[in-house]
Amino acid sequence: MVTSIRIFPLIATLATAAVFQGISYLATQAQTYRDYPEDFLVLTRVKVLGVAVDVLLALVVVVLATIVFNEMVYGSQLKALGGNEEGSRLAGINIRRMKISSYILCGFLTAAGTMVMISKSNTTNSSFGPGTEFICLTAAIVGGVSFMGGEGSIPSLVAGVFALAIVGNGMQLAGWGTNAQFIVRGLILLGAVAFDEYQKSASRSRLRGPKDVTTRPAGAA
Repeated sequence: MVTSIRIFPLIATLATAAVFQGISYLATQAQTYRDYPEDFLVLTRVKVLGVAVDVLLALVVVVLATIVFNEMVYGSQLKALGGNEEGSRLAGINIRRMKISSYILCGFLTAAGTMVMISKSNTTNSSFGPGTEFICLTAAIVGGVSFMGGEGSIPSLVAGVFALAIVGNGMQLAGWGTNAQFIVRGLILLGAVAFDEYQKSASRSRLRGPKDVTTRPAGAA
């Protein structure tokens, strides 16, 4: 849909999420599933060298992503695509292949993250998960990832995730309700996007430089 029909990516994501959630409700009759097999709960209940398996998975993903972004051609092309799609196309990058492969990777990592979430709670239903995408988006933007693409780093992203997690834990400890937490996260997202746009505007202004001022001769009308 994004590469061929050219639907805006965020709209495609929200639309397909709604479709699949509806399919999930129909297939499960909105039932809640609990008590998963122990083999599945290994993801969050077993430790290796004193470290939980889900933490190890997160570390592996972070390390691999850092290597791909900083050391591999694919990472450079991905950042170029996010920064300037038309420039990337003119540079010879296969735009369609890059987009499809990046969405496949996102889907795979989302599936892995979902398995960890279900294993940790040991319960799930068709309403489990929606809303998490905005938390992830907020964490990414707080971590310096540009909403328009082309900017960001893995260490900064990890810092953004930790920052948002600390804020969430702080609100829970303070006894704030779920609705209040949604309001705070929404305000953080708006502030982060606004700050990102402000930085881009300031950068464009610096690149343009001061406006040319034409000096008129003395006495000119």
